[in-house]
Amino acid sequence: MRRTPEVSKHAYFRWRQRCWPQGTAAEAHNALDEFLRGAKASPRARGWTRTHGSPSVTFAYHALMPGVAGVIEDGVLVTVIGRPRTGPQTLPDGARPSTEASRGRDTAHVAESSVEHRR
Repeated sequence: MRRTPEVSKHAYFRWRQRCWPQGTAAEAHNALDEFLRGAKASPRARGWTRTHGSPSVTFAYHALMPGVAGVIEDGVLVTVIGRPRTGPQTLPDGARPSTEASRGRDTAHVAESSVEHRR
């Protein structure tokens, strides 16, 4: 970016939570600085951000972190958002969700409708 924005406490907290949960606070701060230095500013939000721009809002995107966006308002990074993760999720015990659950279907509804169909 041409001019590195100021960083709000909320934005730093979201960066630690969503993008840099490992490591020390200093490492997270340095990583956020690197993100902002290498980011390109855009007045348009990407589709996955679930937010709309306004004249005072700019979005920061970094080529090496395509699932991360910084929201800058009036020269201040106000928050950091991450792209929702898609695809199979690993469950705590290492098991994978059922086919219906992984497709976003309500398995109880599927079971009920198949029972009713048999009657």
